[in-house]
Amino acid sequence: MAFKLFYLFVFLSFLFVPLCGASWAAQLGQDQESGEVDLVDPNKKTEKKEPQTLEEMANFFYAECVKSPYSMIQPQDVEMYCGCRSVKMMEVMSLDELKSTLEQTPEGKFQRTRLAYFVDVPCVAYPAMSLVLDQCLGDVETVKTMKQPRKTCRCLAQSMGAYIKTKGVDSLMQERMLPGHAEMSAEEALLERPLFNSKMKEFTRKCVAIHEQQQDLY
Repeated sequence: MAFKLFYLFVFLSFLFVPLCGASWAAQLGQDQESGEVDLVDPNKKTEKKEPQTLEEMANFFYAECVKSPYSMIQPQDVEMYCGCRSVKMMEVMSLDELKSTLEQTPEGKFQRTRLAYFVDVPCVAYPAMSLVLDQCLGDVETVKTMKQPRKTCRCLAQSMGAYIKTKGVDSLMQERMLPGHAEMSAEEALLERPLFNSKMKEFTRKCVAIHEQQQDLY
């Protein structure tokens, strides 16, 4: 049974394919160019203004985030993920720093790195936990072989979430040191790379031992 659980969770490593869409700067430019249609005069457009406050900038990032296509973040988790990013970026970054992320400059690259480490990494933990839990409980045949499926699956999801929150930044740094990975996203580094496979194996063994095998001792 433990081997069946092992293979169930290993396949999750192939599920996370981050699709973040166009750059923020390009999107902002498109929005400003297209503007908003005047309901009284459809031929007249109202130019969209660049965000002037930290809250407006966070709202801009949120609006773009929820419109982005995601192959692995489940629809019910997109708003939670994007909301987390909006709140977190206001805690750790200033308005000017967020504006810099829209620029193709050394400062812009530095601020995008900070955004990935201190905003994306902690926030990606939540959709990761949700997906792992749903995939675990969703495998009906495997669940039938479990003695405590909810506890075992919840243990796996919580273990992965805790790992991302505590070790995710270090893992992303290591991935970005590899050739061609300089600006790899947090989603790809933490949820698609071989690291995800190895951690899922580790946590599966731990959770099966805690919630399934211990029952055989009595």
